[in-house]
Amino acid sequence: MKNKKLATKVFGWKRFSLLAAIQVGSLLAANFAYASVCARIDTNRDNLSSQEQQAARMLLTQALERSGQQVVMSGCGEEYSAFHVKLGNNVSITLTGPQGYRQANAHGLEDLPNWYDQMVRSLLSGVPMSSTNNSVTRDNVAPSQMAPNRVEADSVWYTRLGYGATFGGEMKGGPALGFGYRYELDNFAIDFSFFNFMIASQSSSNNASVGATATWVRLEGLYFLNPIANGSSYVGGGLGWGAAAAARASTNNGTSTVSESAYSGQGLEGQVTVGYEFLRASTIRIFAQGDLTLPFYTAKSESCSYGASSTCTTDTKYLPTVTLSLGIGWGKGTNRVRVIQ
Repeated sequence: MKNKKLATKVFGWKRFSLLAAIQVGSLLAANFAYASVCARIDTNRDNLSSQEQQAARMLLTQALERSGQQVVMSGCGEEYSAFHVKLGNNVSITLTGPQGYRQANAHGLEDLPNWYDQMVRSLLSGVPMSSTNNSVTRDNVAPSQMAPNRVEADSVWYTRLGYGATFGGEMKGGPALGFGYRYELDNFAIDFSFFNFMIASQSSSNNASVGATATWVRLEGLYFLNPIANGSSYVGGGLGWGAAAAARASTNNGTSTVSESAYSGQGLEGQVTVGYEFLRASTIRIFAQGDLTLPFYTAKSESCSYGASSTCTTDTKYLPTVTLSLGIGWGKGTNRVRVIQ
């Protein structure tokens, strides 16, 4: 009887131990399944070849493992699925996980490892893909991120020739010329010009006058009103550094009196520009332009009269200038028209 009771107790203890072991094993298996993840390629939406898909899955697995995830083939608690759309050398990547999804554009399959690493880090940390957070490190920057895309601009050198006039109490006209460089986008251009001259003179039997302006350097912004067309009008404004001078001599034959005056000054200048540019789709440009130069300084003069008595006075004049010119430019353009014959 005692042996029977002892056997019952031993059998009950073994049964309890077996049940406990089964429960602990089940819990461990459940925890392992929950802690593990799967990596797969969504072949229904992916257009890579079968070999490229296998390689992509291996790369995705490596990215997950580097981030501390236990990757298994099946029976996982969470799944990360990726698919790719390849067009030429560009590959669009979409990675979906329990935390949401991330997208990226790779320039070739060689970009995949770094993009996977960034996308996995972004999903696990819950932050967007950005160079300002931990989704990007010094080890996972993609080659396409090292050389980001930029809109290329037209690079044009030009020279222009025209006619101008300065207003300093009376208008004096004469030839005008200048040189410059333009860096153009569709809507906007930066214009850097230099050695802009205008020389004016006039004379009569009793009077002779001469005027000259020179803008040594000038920087302007131009805005094109019809940016896509082959020809467009534009407006602009800017600042420059220049100088202005005007001189006059008059003779009174009746009294043999000669009057002389000379004005000069230099400093900062404002510029207002309107124009029209032709052949914007080519590497050669032709433009017609009007400029109004407004000095932020005045020209000073000391006038002297010589005769029976000599007198000298000091005076100032404001010498704005207007010019009309025709220019031609040449250089490197981005919007070229190909003629097919």
